[in-house]
Amino acid sequence: MIRWNLSYLIILIFLGCQSSDSSVFELLDSKSSGITFSNTIAISDSLNALVFEYVYNGAGIGVADFDKDGLMDLFFAGNQIPSQVYLNKGSLKFEDITLKTGINTKNIWCTGVSIVDINQDSYPDIYLSVAGYSKEETRNLLYVNQGDLTFKEEAKKYGIDDPGYGTQAVFFDYDRDGDLDLYVLNNALENFNRGNIKPKVLDGSAKSNDKLYRNEGDGNYIDVTFQAGILKEGWGLGVSVSDLNGDGWPDIYVSNDFLSNDLMYINQTDGTFADEINSRVSHQTFNGMGNDVADYNNDGWTDIVVMDMLPMDNYREKMMLMPASYNQFQMSLLQGYQPQYVRNTLQLNQGGVFSEIGQLAGIAKTDWSWASLFADFDLDGNKDLFITNGYRKDVTNLDYIVYTQSESAFGTKESNKRDIISEMNNLEGVKLHNFLFQNQGDLTFRDQSLNWGLELETFSNGAVYADLDNDGDLELVTNNIDQEASLFKNNSIENSIGNSSYIRINLEGPPGNLEAIGAKIWIKTANGIQLLEKSPVRGYKSSVDPRLIFGVKRNEEIDLLLVQWPDGNYQSVDFPDLNTEILVKYQPNQSELPSIISGKGQTYFEETNIPGLDYRHVEDDFNDFEIQGALPRKFSQDGPTTSTGDLNGDGLLDIFIGGSAGLAASIYLQDQQANFHFEEFDASIPFHDASAVIMDANGDHYQDLVVASGGSQFEPGSSRYFDRLYLGNKDGGFEYDSTAFPLHPNNTSVIKAGDIDLDGDMDLIVGGGVLPGYFPLAADTYILINQSGKFSRKEIELKSIAQKIGIVRDLELSDINKDGYLDLLIAEEWGKVRIFLNHNGQLKESDFGQADLIPFGWWCSIIPGDFDQDGDEDFIIGNMGENQLFKPNRDQAAKVYYSDFDKNGTAEPIITYFNQGIEVVKMPRDLLISQIPVIKKRFPNYKSYAVASLLETFREDELSPALEKKVEYAQSIYLENLGDLNFNLVPLPIEAQFSPILDGEVIDVNQDGYLDLVYVGNDYGMEVQSGRQDASLGGVLMFDPNMGFKFLSSFKSGLTINGNVKSINKIKLASGDEVFFNVLNRDKALIYKSK
Repeated sequence: MIRWNLSYLIILIFLGCQSSDSSVFELLDSKSSGITFSNTIAISDSLNALVFEYVYNGAGIGVADFDKDGLMDLFFAGNQIPSQVYLNKGSLKFEDITLKTGINTKNIWCTGVSIVDINQDSYPDIYLSVAGYSKEETRNLLYVNQGDLTFKEEAKKYGIDDPGYGTQAVFFDYDRDGDLDLYVLNNALENFNRGNIKPKVLDGSAKSNDKLYRNEGDGNYIDVTFQAGILKEGWGLGVSVSDLNGDGWPDIYVSNDFLSNDLMYINQTDGTFADEINSRVSHQTFNGMGNDVADYNNDGWTDIVVMDMLPMDNYREKMMLMPASYNQFQMSLLQGYQPQYVRNTLQLNQGGVFSEIGQLAGIAKTDWSWASLFADFDLDGNKDLFITNGYRKDVTNLDYIVYTQSESAFGTKESNKRDIISEMNNLEGVKLHNFLFQNQGDLTFRDQSLNWGLELETFSNGAVYADLDNDGDLELVTNNIDQEASLFKNNSIENSIGNSSYIRINLEGPPGNLEAIGAKIWIKTANGIQLLEKSPVRGYKSSVDPRLIFGVKRNEEIDLLLVQWPDGNYQSVDFPDLNTEILVKYQPNQSELPSIISGKGQTYFEETNIPGLDYRHVEDDFNDFEIQGALPRKFSQDGPTTSTGDLNGDGLLDIFIGGSAGLAASIYLQDQQANFHFEEFDASIPFHDASAVIMDANGDHYQDLVVASGGSQFEPGSSRYFDRLYLGNKDGGFEYDSTAFPLHPNNTSVIKAGDIDLDGDMDLIVGGGVLPGYFPLAADTYILINQSGKFSRKEIELKSIAQKIGIVRDLELSDINKDGYLDLLIAEEWGKVRIFLNHNGQLKESDFGQADLIPFGWWCSIIPGDFDQDGDEDFIIGNMGENQLFKPNRDQAAKVYYSDFDKNGTAEPIITYFNQGIEVVKMPRDLLISQIPVIKKRFPNYKSYAVASLLETFREDELSPALEKKVEYAQSIYLENLGDLNFNLVPLPIEAQFSPILDGEVIDVNQDGYLDLVYVGNDYGMEVQSGRQDASLGGVLMFDPNMGFKFLSSFKSGLTINGNVKSINKIKLASGDEVFFNVLNRDKALIYKSK
């Protein structure tokens, strides 16, 4: 019996390995498939990337069953070459039937392919977007299927021969009147640099303005662009239609190239659209290319992925990217542009408001990318992500760009152009394999490109997925430049050996929209709920298989299948057998969406307003990067600080909000009606208030105000870094006591109060911030001992003088070892979480019970609470989170080396990280040269720098004297106190890793007797190339003693605290209610209350 079990186990292991190791995809050559289409581009002196910058942007593919034989056929759009039609003969064999069809696009630069049944005869037709360098050739085409595999061009007849520079088009029923309307995505060739900052065109007059055509129901379309509100310019490269805000109406997402922002046209349900991207998305992709919209995390909300061109490897990145200019970035914001960054973006939909988590998810860097397609390729119930990339000539090569600039300075215009074109023709192409990321089911993806059989290097643009052999899994097809199209057979069904199943669904809508474009389908299994929307136009210039395929894991059954038709009606469908195709005809039988699908229920919080408490933070911008160009982030933008207490002795909680440099602080006094009254606190005007404490410093029973001075706007040693004590009086006023503190200017980041020496009064712990102009050096951290309202400095005892306390972001006083004395925890940025035990009033550094328990990190907050109800304080320790470039670990740390590398009397910080296992300098070459000019001799061109590792950039003898700071860990954590200085480190849920956790309040949200966490935090001060940390909408972590912390989504909690949030304060009102006062940098405060 034991032998049988062992044999059975071995078989299971073998089968499991076979399933995971076998290539999911198999490349079929043209001899096997019969597909020989190649989008060949013939370059000449009059047609090249210099005169036509979109010459290598490629074309798309369309999938449709043109002859209604049950097999999906393929249409390939061609740029210079004629488009081609391939009839599916079965068994993944295709026949080129282009000549028979009558479709002839010779000398027409076709781009996008949209499949639609324009005349509702049940035969799919083809709408082609047209562009090109010649303006006479840009009218879009409509080939109407005659039912016999011939087509007739009738775009003008229908009124949709749009003359713009067409990229793609999408048919959808935007007004829910039962027929299909048309959105045309346009671009434009301009006579100016489209990357330069300029005023936006918002009145519909731009050449690149998209078009909206309304179907009149009689075979005619009319242009309703202006009356529908489609008025914003954008050099469009991608378009998707989806219900983005969950109201049942189709919305439009447009990804735009160059400086022009993406557009999120939200359907106003009255025939108009409004671009609401600024209120729903915090930042976006810079060079927006293809996009896709789908529910990739199975929460019922559709998410958005947009492509850009950030390389994965250090060489390509250093050959492409110049230093990002802070001043230019600020200028673009002043012109009304939303922040944009050169990388793929993944916008996670959290109830109509989005968090961009592409770096956390692992898909931000895929080089020069075009199509993006969400689909469940391995049939495990989670949508994977396919991305095409490549570019025929690497025109972003910085050495080439320098050559063109220098060449244009001499000779005639004609000879310069000839030489530049010749040099461009010698450039290598960006020829790469396409990417396939497997969804891990935890918001992240794993790159399986090579493991799954996508090792072929191509210049791929448009792409589609389609079940071409009707076996239940999705094949991939790409339209390639100067190379035959690629067809990848999906072997998931064959490889799974019964582990994977599918259900394929065809929809038949009512007349007017027989294809049911815009319908939603949900299925529910024991593994959760999946959602698919029928919107075949996806990715880049392409239309995918119109049938909807769900992957279902082994031994699962479908116990709910629900359709929402485009008109808003619902239909429940009998549970189908797996591994079959079903046809669902329009027969609505339900009036509303079940709560199990909608997810609607009671939320815990709601936004509110309090009379008089209408604070908005104001701050003059300060450019830290002009002082130190290689900073990782600004240190002048961490405010405002807040503190609460009874400032006027009436028994009610009041609020102090610190002022930024040159501006007054604010005081809000509460009255008996729970209204607040504003007073300016002018004493703060010369300073930058970094932290504040309300306490009785001198024992006169009046609350005093301690205000710490910080920021980075002033020189070290400036009197503007004096911390201050303002003594309260019986009249509610405050008077500065210049003798209370030692006159020691110190850039303080945080100050907190506690009775350190147990003498009955409140002492202070002063945490030192960055030493301005000398990052990563830190100002001093020390104790201020209270002696009857006068304070004397006392040092904290360190384990080693060499281990000076670094940049302190937060500190917390707590009796950790339960001896009656307050101990100290310190969170260092680019450093450690350090513990100091109180020995009769003397704080001495100690070790945690476990050696190296907490790695070096970007630690930024400490939030205490007895979460497990065992009688001691546990701690939430905030960190930057995982949504960032570096991805450090103990073996591959991010580092700062600080030294005077060029011996000019000024030390420079050099930030490094590991890229593909090699430690490299993060800075682009030009930024490094600006810091260390002599480095230009070592690296005379960009290529020499791009190939260099850290040890090839700096010699060992140059690095060894440097001060070294490091980060090994980026996750925010729960530190469970086990007693005797022993702790258990538990990473917080992945949703709490979107952004830094900067502050939090501990309350029992669900009244289960256990404390939960409400947290906030974003950082808009990050250096421009890395981009803002802005993905947090605030969060609620519910604590369960058995399961730990569980994230409660914004949609379910009711809490949406987005923006540059710095702090959260629980305030008890005179009415007895509690509210949460959330303060944002340079924005209006947000107030929430419990329901």
